Amino acid sequence: MALTNLKDLIPKIAAKYKLGGELEAAMVCHFCDSLLKELFHERVIRKARAKYVKKGILWIAVVNSTWMQEIRMKREEILRKLEERFGKKVEDIRFMQEKI
Repeated sequence: MALTNLKDLIPKIAAKYKLGGELEAAMVCHFCDSLLKELFHERVIRKARAKYVKKGILWIAVVNSTWMQEIRMKREEILRKLEERFGKKVEDIRFMQEKI
């Protein structure tokens, strides 16, 4: 019996169960969290987190307005890197304040 590579299997399962959009949104959020860590180092881990993507908007939860402004200053770079990785799936970034 031949083994199927997991990276080939996941898109098939997502298509079968119509999870493509949700899976891609989760991948965008995971990539964004990694990108935030790269841009702001370890200090961002408990301060901001990508929450979800809805209608082309990436929502990022932040603990306060200071972090919102810090991330907003890197907005263009974040959007550019997301576009390089995922195409035009994310058109804008918005923020919500909450405990992380």
